[in-house]
Amino acid sequence: MAVTRIFLPLDVEFLEGDKIVRAGEKAGWLYLAMCLRSKQLVSDGALTEHQISRLPVMGQAPRLARLLETGLIVKTQDGYVISGWAERNKLAADISKESE
Repeated sequence: MAVTRIFLPLDVEFLEGDKIVRAGEKAGWLYLAMCLRSKQLVSDGALTEHQISRLPVMGQAPRLARLLETGLIVKTQDGYVISGWAERNKLAADISKESE
């Protein structure tokens, strides 16, 4: 049985992006982990605080604060949403339609 692989589109200049540079390396690492988990869960860029807490990244609170300050993520009632997710990734509804 073939294994389906999921890919995250990542610009080769990711590390030099203005917002990533302003957020800092540690916050950028959390951002990347959040993007990967969102892609895995097909969550349209939304993650609960619990889902984020389970990521293998230590010291998340200050990193989340930096991501919020730079606008890379937005706070929601139960977690966070990755800004601009739909601009670079297929949404769950589109993926579902394609798989039918």
